[in-house]
Amino acid sequence: MTRKGLWFLVVLCLGMIVGALWQNAVDTVPARRAGSLTQMRVPMPGDSETLPPDSETPSADFDSAHLDELLDRLDEARRREQRREQTLADLQARVDRLETLMGGARSDEPSEAPDTGTPEPAAGGSQVQGKAALIAAGIDGQTADWIQQQLDKRQLDELFLRNQAIREGWINTPRFRNALAKLKSGFNALRGEIGDDDFDRLLFAVGRNNRVAISEVMNNSPAQQFGLNAGDTIIRYDGKRILSAQELQALTAEGDTASPVLVEIVRQGQAMSLYVSGGPLGVRLTSRRERPE
Repeated sequence: MTRKGLWFLVVLCLGMIVGALWQNAVDTVPARRAGSLTQMRVPMPGDSETLPPDSETPSADFDSAHLDELLDRLDEARRREQRREQTLADLQARVDRLETLMGGARSDEPSEAPDTGTPEPAAGGSQVQGKAALIAAGIDGQTADWIQQQLDKRQLDELFLRNQAIREGWINTPRFRNALAKLKSGFNALRGEIGDDDFDRLLFAVGRNNRVAISEVMNNSPAQQFGLNAGDTIIRYDGKRILSAQELQALTAEGDTASPVLVEIVRQGQAMSLYVSGGPLGVRLTSRRERPE
């Protein structure tokens, strides 16, 4: 082989080697770039496969229309409950007013001992109401006008209390009952303003019991020993006017049991006075409504 042919073979081999190296560089660089791009790919909102495990996505079961329906039902239930409470409050207010002004006598006063018989029913109330009923019971006009103002104020206070309790959601709770009892206790406070006699007439006018009578005398009791009988109406105990069984019960718990106590009674229409020992009398009591003399 000539020297010229040998150089041709050397150049040809070098060309083949350079070509192979260039092809290898072209094939490997895009692959590396593609790998890096794949690793650096930013997750798109719709690509659930690339989202982190703790990412929050909207629930497919979410139904806003169903939620609105549930809220509407809840509001309607609340409105029904408010109407029910308002109805109950209105009925209770009517009952209270009937008891106060229509002659509905109350017989829930405690006795010194339980009455095993049926308490004597209260007399029917007069049809007149308000100031006219007070005057008809024997209270003078000026005092009757003042009393009616106090009764009206008490009724208004109760109405506003019930309304507030319904609006704020604490009707028929201990808080409401305690507040109502405090208002009702104001009625008895009128006694200190108008005196025993007019308060007696007031009780009769509004239909409440104002007399305490003995329905039964226990065997071997102080009442039996000192001459008290069933049917006696107790007017005063130790000089204090008796208009309710609670008052008599409280008074028998006071003072010295060894000291005699004067008891004023009415027996078959006749006024009488007896001395008894202090302490429990040993009687069963009943309350009734009676027109004051």
